[in-house]
Amino acid sequence: MDDGKSALNIRALCPACQVHDLVSVGDLGLRRRSRRHRLRPFDDGIDALLPIAEAAGLSERVLVIRDQVLLNPNALPSTRIAKAPAALLDRDGDARNTGDGSGKPAKDVSVNFVASAYPDYRAGTIKLKPAAHELWRIVNASSITYLNLQLLFAGKPQTFGIVGVDGIPINQNALAGGDLVVWQNHLGVPPGGRIEVVVTAPAEGVEAALITRAVNTGPGGENDPTRSIARIVAAADAPLPRSTLPASGPNTTAPAPSQRAWLGTVQPTRTRRLYFSEKLDDPKDPNSPTTFYLTVEGQPPASFDPHSSVPNIVVHQGDVEDWIIENRSQEVHDFHIHQVHFLMLEWFGIRVNEPFLRDTINVPFWDGQTVQYPTVRLRMDFRDPNAIGLFPFHCHLLEHEDGGMMGLIRVEPAEKLSDKPAPHTSNIKHSPAKPQSAQ
Repeated sequence: MDDGKSALNIRALCPACQVHDLVSVGDLGLRRRSRRHRLRPFDDGIDALLPIAEAAGLSERVLVIRDQVLLNPNALPSTRIAKAPAALLDRDGDARNTGDGSGKPAKDVSVNFVASAYPDYRAGTIKLKPAAHELWRIVNASSITYLNLQLLFAGKPQTFGIVGVDGIPINQNALAGGDLVVWQNHLGVPPGGRIEVVVTAPAEGVEAALITRAVNTGPGGENDPTRSIARIVAAADAPLPRSTLPASGPNTTAPAPSQRAWLGTVQPTRTRRLYFSEKLDDPKDPNSPTTFYLTVEGQPPASFDPHSSVPNIVVHQGDVEDWIIENRSQEVHDFHIHQVHFLMLEWFGIRVNEPFLRDTINVPFWDGQTVQYPTVRLRMDFRDPNAIGLFPFHCHLLEHEDGGMMGLIRVEPAEKLSDKPAPHTSNIKHSPAKPQSAQ
């Protein structure tokens, strides 16, 4: 991921696409040159967004945000940054988390392959028409960098209209009358996360920027400080993105309601517990090699074996399960599952009411002192027939999944009544004998 070649990440996002079909280099306006190819992270939601008034008719822009090795690893901190503590390196040579939003980052960040490099963060430019409304499709294609995106106009935070998360429109298949747009002034996007938002450009002459604010990844995590990742310039001669959503037409009618009930109202088939953990080869040396685990409670911790096809979990298509995922390490982990989506029900044991589904979520770090480990509770949805098969779940930080923090789940076809074992005879309540008719 750190070789600087754009081809690697684009093909990972869209294996069927060629690089020249997708990227127009020159500014930060990544544009699709062929309507035959779509970036797969957003396929699930693109058509369902059309009936939303806030998205219809908007120009759309794709922002691929990724990280890379520092271009200036030995540079002194910029004099413009007030707090810049000495950088401590972790076992991978990346800068450790300072906990206060400052210092040298573990990685540089780029937007559409234009880097905003430490220490001055001279970011590339996104040119927009003044006061224009656009739909931005954002993917965090970073290996280890968490994002906390914010749009600043003259130093003041602006709101994003969130219309989709991880490829699923807001409130799709949820309760009737629910909001289709969620307005926020920042966007938390973990590695592997995708988000679709409506933005409004500043007036001409207003200084504006897209920044990522600091993310506290824990005592054992990498450093993700506050920094600018793109300049926003409003100009009357700004070129429009080449792709625009239809304003009206046959494709903008509301989609037919799903036959499946909203996930939050479904009674789960069962509850499972999983946990993240790490093991240092030398507990006295925090920079010694580390083995990473993602364990199903009741099973022995084991680093993922890429040569094995034995699943850690087996479910049937049609099942809905609650998974409680615990973090027993001192750095944030980024849970991700393939093929399916889930609904977050609890964060640290506190009930939440989110009108959207995800397939990627942060699990907070353990502080090393509290009796209870941090947890999230997720309602996993295996009702889609397309979910049948064998696929992984893992931490989406590249160093962690490559280090063994992964497992396999097999979704088998739905059980038929005839496939279910008959109950034991001792549990069967027999009907009374039918009385004989008189002779």
